[in-house]
Amino acid sequence: MPVRARPAFAWPALAVLMLAAGLRGFQIGAQPLRGDEAFSVTFAQLPWPEMLRVWVAGEPHPPLHFIFLRYWLPLAGESDLAVRWPGVLAAVVTVALMHRLGRQWFGERAGILAALLGAFSPFLIWYAQDGRMYPFMTAFTLAALWETWRAAHHDGLGRWALAGGWWLLNLFNHYFSSFALAATLLALAIASGTRRTWRRAGLMALAVSMLYLPWAIFVSGGLAGQVKNWPLNDLAWRVLAAYSVGVAEHGAQGWTAWLGAGAFVVLMLAGARWGWRGSRDATIWLMTVAAGVPVLCIAVTAPRSAFAERFILSAAPFALMLAAIGFSVLPPRWSLLLTGALATGALVSQMHAQFDPAFRKSPNWRALMAHLQGSPRAGEVMLVNYPDPAFYHYYRAGLPVETAPPAPWPQSGEAATVAQLERLRDSYAHIRFLFQPDPGYDPQGFVGAWLEDCCEKTDDRFVDVFRVQSFDTPAGSLAARQPLRVEFERGLQLTGYRFVNPEPRAGDSLRLTLFWEAREPLAEAYTVFVHFVAPDGFYIAGADGVPRNGKRPTFTWAAGETVIDPRLIPLPTDLPPGEYFVEVGWYIPDSGQRLRTSDGADKVRLPQAVVVN
Repeated sequence: MPVRARPAFAWPALAVLMLAAGLRGFQIGAQPLRGDEAFSVTFAQLPWPEMLRVWVAGEPHPPLHFIFLRYWLPLAGESDLAVRWPGVLAAVVTVALMHRLGRQWFGERAGILAALLGAFSPFLIWYAQDGRMYPFMTAFTLAALWETWRAAHHDGLGRWALAGGWWLLNLFNHYFSSFALAATLLALAIASGTRRTWRRAGLMALAVSMLYLPWAIFVSGGLAGQVKNWPLNDLAWRVLAAYSVGVAEHGAQGWTAWLGAGAFVVLMLAGARWGWRGSRDATIWLMTVAAGVPVLCIAVTAPRSAFAERFILSAAPFALMLAAIGFSVLPPRWSLLLTGALATGALVSQMHAQFDPAFRKSPNWRALMAHLQGSPRAGEVMLVNYPDPAFYHYYRAGLPVETAPPAPWPQSGEAATVAQLERLRDSYAHIRFLFQPDPGYDPQGFVGAWLEDCCEKTDDRFVDVFRVQSFDTPAGSLAARQPLRVEFERGLQLTGYRFVNPEPRAGDSLRLTLFWEAREPLAEAYTVFVHFVAPDGFYIAGADGVPRNGKRPTFTWAAGETVIDPRLIPLPTDLPPGEYFVEVGWYIPDSGQRLRTSDGADKVRLPQAVVVN
């Protein structure tokens, strides 16, 4: 039996698909999941009644992707690779469909070039590596449009049903697939070769709408209140940049974005001009979808300040196909020049997105979790400003976790937040605080300021971009106090001290906490002096001031109350290694006169030495 010869396009197309798969799979698990990806994982695993409740309450995405994850994750696991891999496969299918459509409409060369531009597109690659529904929206749109085109030319009932099935699937994947459906119907009605089937197309759209209507009614209450506060500047430029070399989120920057976008515009215009002469109907479809989707998206989302480039992802392949046609018909010199400019911009975007920390998809949650897991304390609670789903996805430290404020700020308010913080202060010895003020949660940093006032800060550091602060509540501070009782004039007493970091390095800040009491109410305000000295008493650094950073003057103390007074002493960067000491006391601010101790001294040297390394 003779072997049938393979078509000439098989190997180039396969090579492009392998390239697309490699670019989309490269370092797919290197960056942690961002918040929306982590939310998808968590939401997909909720019990069905809880999922339905969240949708009614306003979850702004339809169910298909979450249902898919619900059954995919038990098989594949919850690793970053497992969450993102289906999107990679859908994105490779997108490139294959770009080749198929381009080949059918404009010939083999245009199909290969369309697939090649799709393979290199930073916009498509970025979302291919995102564990959300967006890469599926692109693949579904291409499949639905292709079946609609075939149905319009063959007019069989089965083809219309198949096209409608793809559109329905797309709508259950993302609401904004409706923009692509509307643009496709408009293109069908405009193009002379397909407008004769507008009635069948209208019936298909009506059937899709009726099948989708129950779900739309079910979630209509929650979706009606979806208003964002996203920037709406330079929308035309953002659309063009996304189509060509991506926006800043995808790694584009500076002159490379302008260079690539400019080359892309010329290629699209050339492609539209040639396509109009060669295959007018196909060109009308390409142009209508490439332009119609962003126009409709902006018209719907801009009044709600909710436009984002990902919402027009389904139109990007059609703009790239127009550019591919332009490449195939321009003179070789111009084709190479323009494509080189576009490729340069795309390559720079990819380098930034993959290797530059400034363009990371998400912060380094893994580093934060390693820090938290490596330093837990008994009696500690974890407090976060903003309930980022990625935090809860990666969190394994084992400490109880609460969000403060307990709800978005307008709903929670100061009184509810204070009541929560007072409960935590009285219930735990230590509070670990992830300081992330957010416009919706604690925009003014109220929680952090309250903790500074009520508790002893024992650590304040950055882990990657995360600011992590550690506080001891009064119970925790008193438990760590080194007893030392010294009587001062006017009824003031030092009852103990604590070096949080007794072995600092030069250039660090020494954290010291002093514990004071007053035998009786005081009418005057006195100032504490804290001197960091050499063994011979030579003064090196100090931290004078009213107790608790000026917020607890002595005339506010109650008799017998223990006042916890944290001090931060910056050490010189050139401080030689060795042992040093701290001397403390009181003075009258107006005169500078020091208060005497019961044995007549005007200061007390703490017995524990500070060892500088």
